[in-house]
Amino acid sequence: MHESSPPRAEDETGPPSDEQLMVLAMMLIAGADGRFEQDELSSIAGIIDLVPDFKGKDPNELIETGVELSNRYESAIDAVEMLSGLRTEAARKKCYLLAADVALSTRHVHELENTLLEAMQQVLGIDDGLAVRIMEVLAIKYAT
Repeated sequence: MHESSPPRAEDETGPPSDEQLMVLAMMLIAGADGRFEQDELSSIAGIIDLVPDFKGKDPNELIETGVELSNRYESAIDAVEMLSGLRTEAARKKCYLLAADVALSTRHVHELENTLLEAMQQVLGIDDGLAVRIMEVLAIKYAT
C-alpha cells in the first residue's frame, strides 16, 4: 500500500470523500450479482482514468476503498444510504451517471442493478427526467 493512499474505511479521518463515494456507487453496481466481473472492474478503472474528479488518483486504491466502504453494510441496498454524504448536487448527479454507466457497460442491466439504481436515484435526489436521459444516452453509448 502506498503512503499516499486514500483514507481507509476504518480510519478516524472523517467521512469518505466525494470521489470515494462515487467509486462506492460503481462498486455496488458491479457487485450487485454477488461477484465482480473483470469487464465491470475494467470499466470502473477506465472511468477513474477518464473522469477529472479522479485525476492523479490510483484506480486500484479507490476500488479497494470502495470495497471497504461497501463491507460496512449487510447489503448493497443498505450501503446506498452512504451516498447521501455527497456534498454537492453536481457530485450526486455525476455519481448516478457513473453508476448507471457501469450498469450498462455489460449491455444488460440485471434486476438487482436496476433496484440499486432506483435506490441511488432516490437517495441522491435525481429526478425521473434526468435519470431517463442518462439511461438513454448510455444506451446509445453501448449500442452495438
